[in-house]
Amino acid sequence: MLQSSLVAPGGRGPDLLLLTALVAGWMRGTEAGAAVGLGAGLLMGTLQGGALGGCAISRLAAGYAVGRLREEMYGERPGMMALACFAGTGLAAGVLVLWSPPRGAVEWMVLPLQAALNAALSVPLHYLLKAASGWRGDADRPVP
Repeated sequence: MLQSSLVAPGGRGPDLLLLTALVAGWMRGTEAGAAVGLGAGLLMGTLQGGALGGCAISRLAAGYAVGRLREEMYGERPGMMALACFAGTGLAAGVLVLWSPPRGAVEWMVLPLQAALNAALSVPLHYLLKAASGWRGDADRPVP
């Protein structure tokens, strides 16, 4: 309900379930990003009544990719997380289009707006989830 109430001027708003998967991947790594992405994709596919497998695979891939990117970095960098969420939104859209090509025109023009909104919301969501979970950042990660 919250996701459908957040609509940007272009007619599309942020994808809060995808954003949660991306931030989970950033905070906890590939496994968490993929698991939350799979759950988010199954929920979105079920609610939309569309391509259930495509939604699940696209969100899983995006959460995994952001988690993998995070595993290659050390230190909390909110700017890098925002860029990763921007790219992860594009990756999820690309995988979804490849998995189940749309019958009509693809709305590529609204994708940068949605990706920018996801990137902008990623930093506050990160700190909200961090406070709610008691996560201590890189102190919880083993040093490679």
